[in-house]
Amino acid sequence: MTATGIATTGTLTVGGASTTSGITNMGGITNTGGLSTDTLTVSGLSTTNGIANTGNIATDTLTTTGDVTVGGNATVAGTLGVTGITTTNGIVNAGGITNTGGLTTDTLTVSGLSTTTGIVNTGNIATDTLTTTGNVTVGGNETVAGTLAVSGVTTTNGIVNSGGITNTGGLSTDTLAVSGL
Repeated sequence: MTATGIATTGTLTVGGASTTSGITNMGGITNTGGLSTDTLTVSGLSTTNGIANTGNIATDTLTTTGDVTVGGNATVAGTLGVTGITTTNGIVNAGGITNTGGLTTDTLTVSGLSTTTGIVNTGNIATDTLTTTGNVTVGGNETVAGTLAVSGVTTTNGIVNSGGITNTGGLSTDTLAVSGL
């Protein structure tokens, strides 16, 4: 059946499959049943409530002015740019992290091997244990609150002793000059 120029002021009910081309909607469309489409294209402003997606939603660009909550995993194929404050918990880095700006933290904990180049510390660095396999150069004064144990050869220049020196092992010197008692 082919019909042209159909006008209705009431409800139009179609009981079977219907193909409609070139429809211009001048009012609201209300659907009380199931609506199925292979492709939905919206060119203007659209408000959609209660849509349940059981397949994939694909878009070239998605922009939101509100919050986005991801219940599962989020994968970024390109660069993730964050312009505001970000709180990240439980990050496991499996690759390299590159920072080209400023990085600020109250506490930095590293449990594995770490190489840091070009770090300028403007505050205090505190650690329970510091171990190095290379040399340590101290540009200022060094204070040892406990016992200083040296297991290798040590060269000391300009030592001024203001207390007592006690030796419990062997003491060897090429020249020993004593100017007091």
